[in-house]
Amino acid sequence: MATRAAEPGDRTFRFSPTLLVLASTTLMVGILGFVTYRWGAATDTELRFLDQGRAPTSDEAFVACPIEYSLHSREANDVIFLGDSVCRYGIDPNQFQRLSGLKAFNLGSFGFLGPSGYAITARTYFANHPKPQAVVLCVSAISFAADPETGGGSIPRRFEDAYGPETLQSIPQYTGFAKLGARSFENWFNGTDVRDSALIGMERDTYRTFQKRWLESRGYFALPGVHGNPHLVEAFSGEKLILEDWNRGVCRLADECAAADVPLVVRYCPLSTEFKGADYSPVEQWADEFASTHPSAVVSRPTLLWYDPLLSWDRVHLNAAGVANFMPVVAKDVQVALKK
Repeated sequence: MATRAAEPGDRTFRFSPTLLVLASTTLMVGILGFVTYRWGAATDTELRFLDQGRAPTSDEAFVACPIEYSLHSREANDVIFLGDSVCRYGIDPNQFQRLSGLKAFNLGSFGFLGPSGYAITARTYFANHPKPQAVVLCVSAISFAADPETGGGSIPRRFEDAYGPETLQSIPQYTGFAKLGARSFENWFNGTDVRDSALIGMERDTYRTFQKRWLESRGYFALPGVHGNPHLVEAFSGEKLILEDWNRGVCRLADECAAADVPLVVRYCPLSTEFKGADYSPVEQWADEFASTHPSAVVSRPTLLWYDPLLSWDRVHLNAAGVANFMPVVAKDVQVALKK
């Protein structure tokens, strides 16, 4: 029988095999993408940040532990410390408590996370813990001249992608969560978890064993020995000490603290006298301007402290003797701020 030719106005519509295959493929890809996205969105926050298809690095562990504690712990503390590596290695919460009578936790991480990362951590902490009496930002003066993106690579961006949806109510990135979901499903199917892999840079620890030690020390890690490489940190020129990104980020942290009705104390960690030759007047000027525009915050004085190299592990980090000398200063700073 001959096939009837299509007449003008004939409403009969037939899918071509190619269009049918294309439609089916598009539907399947869409369903798969949605499923992997939902899987990624439901993934533990730790794995959102840590799982890059490889073992985590020690830097990633140091960044993840403070925000995870802020997100999942409910412990009450009188004081929390935020800041870069000089905070992590220079603030001993147990010694601080003996001196001040105030229970504290050290949430210091890295300078390359930047003050915006510290603000996210503070906001997360306020949402999940009883209100502390004070927040102390303890940083190195030279950190204000460092671009966070230079040393951190993808870490600052991944940090906000992983924890922003939990804290800032930001919209999760569809593509990123879909990729994470696919990787998480593969790991689940294979029975693997990167948190059980040896940390890159600290091979004696996995993320889980590191996190256990971190919690036991209340976030404080003493640097090994009396001195490291004293010239590991390059001599500082002092040409530009305050980057606008740092100024904006510290102001953001101050706003988070003000919104929570918690005073912010800014304390620069001591520098080695080997750094004393540079012009630090921009630091003093910034401190004055910041204090005048943020009345609920306190910039500890003197703004800059100079320690003998015998108390320094390198030019910016303190050794154990330096920490022992610094903690009475910090305890007094906080007590003065609480009486304000």
